[in-house]
Amino acid sequence: MYSADFRWRAVVLHYAYSVPCERVARILGIAGRSVRRSYELFKSTGHVIGGGRVKKHKYAPKLLQFISGYVKEHPTFYVEELQAELQNQFAQLRTGLSASTLLRVLRFEIKLSRKVLERRAREAAPLEIEAFRTKLRCWYRYPEQLAKKNIHAFFLNVTLELSLLVV
Repeated sequence: MYSADFRWRAVVLHYAYSVPCERVARILGIAGRSVRRSYELFKSTGHVIGGGRVKKHKYAPKLLQFISGYVKEHPTFYVEELQAELQNQFAQLRTGLSASTLLRVLRFEIKLSRKVLERRAREAAPLEIEAFRTKLRCWYRYPEQLAKKNIHAFFLNVTLELSLLVV
């Protein structure tokens, strides 16, 4: 591959000075096809170095948005949970998405690397632990409550409290 400066020289000789491509190629010591390709690229884009191709997404934008939203909403998710949620939301996916495919989608389509996902999970973990403790506070009052000798009394208490809630 030739540098942009070298390609510009070939294009200027051919375009501005009307020197034939084969002669420009002989002067610069490159193939005539390279000169023609540089000139065609210049005519179509205005540049002599082609830009990167526009990436086409393999999956529907709606699916990618759902996965991205799910990952933001549930930072400590398991891939199996995401698979189950996708099956519920997108039943038209006959084959579903395997765990490796989901990880590939997260990495290359949504641009979320393993490091980013781990950092989000670490940051969200204390909040989720506190939410879990809040849920348990109504049932779990002191450590001895779950000691082996008192475990039956604890479950009897829980059953009694649940039966009172139902009535």
